[in-house]
Amino acid sequence: MIIFISGPISNNPNYREHFKAAQDYLEVRGYIVLSPTCLNPNLSYDKLMTICRTMIDVSDAVYMLRNWTISPGACDENTYAMVQNKQIIYEE
Repeated sequence: MIIFISGPISNNPNYREHFKAAQDYLEVRGYIVLSPTCLNPNLSYDKLMTICRTMIDVSDAVYMLRNWTISPGACDENTYAMVQNKQIIYEE
């Protein structure tokens, strides 16, 4: 199963560690993980979100990190995933 990780990146100096911990957790459980942390942060917000939506399109599920609601991008990804009828898993 392919899963996309979504969560706060902007204004989160430790986002790489948070996403990496989630990726490790999911990979141990057999998921193929797609993460926005592999994207070039110099791309515009609109281009980044277009790529993230494409990653969601090819995923079976989206894993929402804690505090995702403070991130406008993660909120958009959550809504997009719901509209696309993707399974959404929330980090405990």
